[in-house]
Amino acid sequence: LFLHLSSSPEARAGLLPTIITLNDTQISRLGDLAGLQLSHVTELDLTGNSLSSWLEVLDILQAFPALTFLNLAHNQLSGEELVLEKTLTFPLTKLVLNCNPVSWRSVSLLLPLLPHLQELRLSSCSLPDPGPGDQLGHAGLSHLYLSCNPLSSFSLLTTRLLAHLPSLSSLSLAECPNISLLPDPASLPLLPPFLSSLNLSSTGLSSLSELERVSSLPSLSSLRLLGCPLLLTLEDSRAEVIARLPNVLRLNGGDAISLAEREDAERALVRRWM
Repeated sequence: LFLHLSSSPEARAGLLPTIITLNDTQISRLGDLAGLQLSHVTELDLTGNSLSSWLEVLDILQAFPALTFLNLAHNQLSGEELVLEKTLTFPLTKLVLNCNPVSWRSVSLLLPLLPHLQELRLSSCSLPDPGPGDQLGHAGLSHLYLSCNPLSSFSLLTTRLLAHLPSLSSLSLAECPNISLLPDPASLPLLPPFLSSLNLSSTGLSSLSELERVSSLPSLSSLRLLGCPLLLTLEDSRAEVIARLPNVLRLNGGDAISLAEREDAERALVRRWM
C-alpha cells in the first residue's frame, strides 16, 4: 500500500495530510501506527474495505483524536454487540455507514460515544423496522439518512427512533418502497419539532389523505416525492401538492415555490372541488 504525500511544508515535516482517503485497499484492521503523527487528521475515508469489527472502529477513533468525518461505507460491520468504555467520547460530527450489515442495537451503543455527531448515514444497511428495544437516541443529531432499507412502518420509526432525536432537521427515507403510510395521528406529535426537510421519493405513498398529514408538521419546508405512486395518479401533481401543503416552500429539490405559483395551485384546487 502506497500513500502519496505532497511536497507541502506539513509533508516535509513528516505530517500526513489532514484528509486521508484509502478506498478499496482491503484494510481489515488498524495495525501499528507507532511513530505517525495523527492528531491533526480531521477526515478519513475508508470506503470499500474489509473492516468487520466495531472494536477496530473504536481503535481508529482513538488513533485519530481530531477526526470529525469518518466514512466506513461498503465495509463488513455487522450487528455484533459492543462492549464499550462509557467514558470514551470522540469529536466526530459526520459518520457514514452505508452498505454495512449493521443493526439498530450496534448503532445505538455507538452513539453515546459521539456526542457531537450531526450527520449519520445508514442507507442500504438492510435495516428492518426497529423493535421494542431499538432506541436510537441522540440530543444533537440533525441529519439522518435511511434510504434503501426494508422499512415498512413510519409510525414505528417515529415512536421508537425519531421521537428520541429532538434536533433532527433532515430525514431521508427515499427508496423505501414498503413505506406507504405516514405516521398515524397519535404518532405525528412525536416527530422532531425542527424537522424541516423530508425525502419520501420512491416510497409507496399513494394517498392524498396520507400526504395531507405532512401539513401538521410546523417546521417542514422541503419535501421530495419523486417516484411515489401518489404523483402518478394526479393530473397536475406539482400543483396538487403545493395547494394542499401551504407549509412546504420547496418541492422535489426545485426552485422555491413562488407566491404566484401557490395562488394558481390553490385556485385550481378550489375549481376542481367546485
